[in-house]
Amino acid sequence: MSVRQQCKKCEKYLSIKNGWKSVKNPKRYHTYCKKCNNKYTYESMKKLKKENPEKYKKRYDKWVNNNRDRYREIKRESYQRIKERAFKKYSHGKLECRCCGEKIFQFLSIDHVNNDGADFRRRISNGKPHTGGGHQTYYLLRRHGFPSGHQVLCFNCHWGKRMNNGLCPH
Repeated sequence: MSVRQQCKKCEKYLSIKNGWKSVKNPKRYHTYCKKCNNKYTYESMKKLKKENPEKYKKRYDKWVNNNRDRYREIKRESYQRIKERAFKKYSHGKLECRCCGEKIFQFLSIDHVNNDGADFRRRISNGKPHTGGGHQTYYLLRRHGFPSGHQVLCFNCHWGKRMNNGLCPH
């Protein structure tokens, strides 16, 4: 026998199999579907962050401490998404080295076309020191709308360009 429950927000029916159990009382099921509940939670946390940042920070830190593995997994997935988005933007959707055509994602990197990486970071960080690379660079590029002046190169071409005064040996 399949028991069905209706979401109180979107009024869609969910079977118990597709529903989800309450953490506080495992014998009961939530009254909202996951999609509606996630939307409500996101909006309420956004509101809390704006109205009471100290309480939000306390709640956020508590969640991070209690869910360390899940937090790392979320961060890793977020990093992969932003990295892939940057690579697609700067390789015009091809995901390959501009010089040699290497397609293995793990071998690719972002290169400053004019070899002005330090100047670029100083310019967009308003003179504040920008010490990181890697994921910080991808987030910085996204924050500034993926500005021009970058390209995707494999690590070999990137290093060859660096060692050969701005020209890849290919």
